[in-house]
Amino acid sequence: MWQFIQDNWKALIGFLIAVFGVWKYFDARKNELVWKRTEFLFEQARLLDSDPDISEAIKILEDRHNSISLEDVFEGNKDYLHKFDKLLNLLDRIAYATVYQKTLSIDEVVNFGWYLKK
Repeated sequence: MWQFIQDNWKALIGFLIAVFGVWKYFDARKNELVWKRTEFLFEQARLLDSDPDISEAIKILEDRHNSISLEDVFEGNKDYLHKFDKLLNLLDRIAYATVYQKTLSIDEVVNFGWYLKK
């Protein structure tokens, strides 16, 4: 065994360096993907909080809007359909990433649960 190590120490060190390099690559890639998922979730949350059209659609969903109800929107008030399209598109992106691409877990999108239930 020791003779084998003495005869092949350069090749063994090269092999160990290569294994470490591959492991480091996959570890860095995993961390980068975690960060990308986090960025995506925070961007969607920012849109949910800051977009005035989406905020108004949420008020209608919650029945807190002063002048229009959910029934009014879907009975032909086209001014508000675009606002609901924006909200539903946002939620669809989250659902697509979770259900079809499986890049997000249910635990990661639990903060959007109320909106998805509505």
